Amino acid sequence: MKLRVVWLFIMMSVVATASVQAEGKEWPDLKGHWSEQLIKEWINKGWIDGYDDGTFKPDVGVTRAEMVTLINHVLEFTSMAQISFTDVSEKDWYAKEIAKAVRANYVSGFSDNSFHPYQFVTREEFAVMISRIAGPPMAEHKNHFLTDMSEVSVGAVSAIQTVMDMNVMSGYEDNAFRPHQLITRAEAVNVLNRFLSMQVTGTYKEINGKDIVSGNFSIRTVSPGTYINVQISNGRFKTYLPEGEYEVNYMYNYTSKIAAFPRTRFHIVSGRPNHLAFQGKAPNVRGTLLDANGKPMANVILTGSFYDGNSSGGNVDFETDDKGYFNKHLGPGQYSFHGIRSKLDNRYIFVPYFVSYKIDENEKVSLPTLNNGDLELRVQTSNVKGTVKRKEADGSVIPITGIITIVSVSRNAWYTVSIENGSFDCYLPAGEYTVYGIKRNGSIKDLPLWSKFTIDGEADSDHPYRLELVSEGAIK
Repeated sequence: MKLRVVWLFIMMSVVATASVQAEGKEWPDLKGHWSEQLIKEWINKGWIDGYDDGTFKPDVGVTRAEMVTLINHVLEFTSMAQISFTDVSEKDWYAKEIAKAVRANYVSGFSDNSFHPYQFVTREEFAVMISRIAGPPMAEHKNHFLTDMSEVSVGAVSAIQTVMDMNVMSGYEDNAFRPHQLITRAEAVNVLNRFLSMQVTGTYKEINGKDIVSGNFSIRTVSPGTYINVQISNGRFKTYLPEGEYEVNYMYNYTSKIAAFPRTRFHIVSGRPNHLAFQGKAPNVRGTLLDANGKPMANVILTGSFYDGNSSGGNVDFETDDKGYFNKHLGPGQYSFHGIRSKLDNRYIFVPYFVSYKIDENEKVSLPTLNNGDLELRVQTSNVKGTVKRKEADGSVIPITGIITIVSVSRNAWYTVSIENGSFDCYLPAGEYTVYGIKRNGSIKDLPLWSKFTIDGEADSDHPYRLELVSEGAIK
């Protein structure tokens, strides 16, 4: 017998009739049960119902088909995926509900392409479902002591930690989670009710008011300082947060080129709707990237990183157009440019040159060179060309193909340069350098050269620095 979910009807008269009928039922097996009040509230809301014999059976298990039906209804999952499970037919009453659950990505089939719709759900399986709906977990889990954690399946450990972090599931009085025990109907309602009370919805727009098409942003708990990642789709997001104080931290991995992030604090109260509206607000960092000769560097990626002063950081990339121009909005933090990559094959075409700048809380930008509001970045590097050969025991010298490692003494940085048929061509900032060694096929195959050289000015491709390096022998 399947768990009956009462669907909400548009006609008010039908809803009213259903509510009156639900309120008039006694449900004798609920009387005195620890979940009596909550289950009756759900019945009166039309979210769940009992059985035809007048009982609710709060302590019996829930099948996978029943569970996805309940979750889809309560959390309003409506989009469906294409499914082809061997034990699910289009005519089955639960087929569409399974398709919705798969589309929402909180459940999947087994390795033999079956779904097992009538298999009962265990506590750890339910924890996995809830954690998948909640989305990416906090960056750091809280410490939870469970006496039977060793019995938890490997794939469910993080999920159980997540649902306990959110306080939607917990262990029993003896500190046991009982991962393989069946989740009961009453427990499922209780967990989903807690989870639903933590739902937070919102919108996120760019600084120009347009919806951010897709991306992610980070929410930081004010105490104890953990991070929660939230996904944005078509300017909207939905997540689940325990009651407490939060701060919008940083947006990252977004497709919009001008999206930004406000440093905004907000408070979440459980048990009531929480809706947030964010709009990017940050200074515009724009400018032109030039090579050592003052020519624009078109269609490249200027890569860098940021640090916000709260043990959080990440990568920031600036893409130049066909005129070498870049344009981006950024939030408060300390930023550094690391290097330049090709858009075509993502390889580094210039080694790092370490330009740093800072944006403070008042949105003032401290940059090395400003020209009419634009940042003009000139790559202060010199062209270095050379040859790398290995001296054999018989005195002959042969060219090497591999990777040479160059250490910057003054910058405490390591650069790797490709060698093809004994020749290399790269760009390096001014400073003192030591050649460490040569890699072939992923490991050091030639003895360290320890050759030292100094670059004290600019050299272009017409007048490069030239080096001739010879390895005295190979590592056997």
